[in-house]
Amino acid sequence: MIPAIGCTEFLSGTAVIFEETDSAEACDQRVGELRLECFRNAEREFHFNKCCDDYRDRFLAGIRGYDFFYLAFVLNKERLYGPGFAYKEPF
Repeated sequence: MIPAIGCTEFLSGTAVIFEETDSAEACDQRVGELRLECFRNAEREFHFNKCCDDYRDRFLAGIRGYDFFYLAFVLNKERLYGPGFAYKEPF
């Protein structure tokens, strides 16, 4: 049985880490520009599972010059156990 945390079998997360504040700010500005170019909306987020290939390619090409690294995880929710995992609110 899959726990009540969301509606998918897996939970994933990613953190993007910059060593220099200037690089983070410049990349953030470029992502804002890409939002306007792709969506005509500076607030809309890039959701890769919903974006077309062109937007994905433009995003990745747009940020490749910035110095950062990332950490990511994928969690199989079926392997979680205990009473706390039966409810998604506290999770």
